[in-house]
Amino acid sequence: MKKILLGAGAAVLLSLAFTACDKKDAADKATSALNDSTATAYGSMAGAIILSDYMQFANQEDAPSKEDLMKGIKLVFSSNSSRGTLIGMQMAIQMLSEMEHMESQGVKLNRSKVLAAFNEVFGADSIVPEQVPMLSEEFQRLMQASMAAAKATPEEEAEAAQEESPSAQNGQAAEIFMQMSKTENPNIMTAASGLSYEIKAPGEGPHPTATSKVTLNYTGRLIDGKVFDSTEGRGPATFPVSGVIPGFGEGVQLVGKGGKATLYIPGNLAYGEAGAPQAGIGPNEMLIFDIELIDFE
Repeated sequence: MKKILLGAGAAVLLSLAFTACDKKDAADKATSALNDSTATAYGSMAGAIILSDYMQFANQEDAPSKEDLMKGIKLVFSSNSSRGTLIGMQMAIQMLSEMEHMESQGVKLNRSKVLAAFNEVFGADSIVPEQVPMLSEEFQRLMQASMAAAKATPEEEAEAAQEESPSAQNGQAAEIFMQMSKTENPNIMTAASGLSYEIKAPGEGPHPTATSKVTLNYTGRLIDGKVFDSTEGRGPATFPVSGVIPGFGEGVQLVGKGGKATLYIPGNLAYGEAGAPQAGIGPNEMLIFDIELIDFE
């Protein structure tokens, strides 16, 4: 009888436990639904506020498109970066805004040089209090001199226009991207040709040569992360090393069978000034390939 009573007690306890679980599940679902509604309300409110602000300058000649704005917002929302990295992005946006203001006054700054100087100073262990006003005075002096020299001749204006071409912009974007990448990842090396690469796995045995035919998996993307070609889903590709863009041909010779690497191919070692419009690759645009060498002959 005692065992029966214990069994009944256990049944009651189990019943209470499952009832509690059911109530907790229901509460969790209700909380989740409420959070979802709150998220939708916040997104709607933020969208309305930003749209209201956007409409005030949407018709201006240099106004960004909604598509570009959404691209930036999605980039941040989809980022797995740390809070510090996101704060760094905000700082960079502020610096770019200040640089655009300088450009409106006729002073065009090379972003790559700005980033290099910033990295050198910011990377120091400490700073003496007098250094900030000293650097500020030096900048103000040079800024005034640059503004005074901003009245360009027709030849200089033509040269400046050339510097602002899509090809020049892509080249500068590649320089900045590689400076940042090398700072974050010291394993990235650069060959004499200008090809940068990271060996993820060296592979085994000898390496392919310029006359080899290789079989490999690869994914090619732009510096903004957009994938323009990949063997994923269709299986390894086989082709002669001599039949691909120079940077890819050089990079695939850096590993043996089973080797993996990431190649950072500058525009002059990729599709050059012509680009590859059919693949969405602009003039002088940098390409990034993740490769895995399966075999070669």
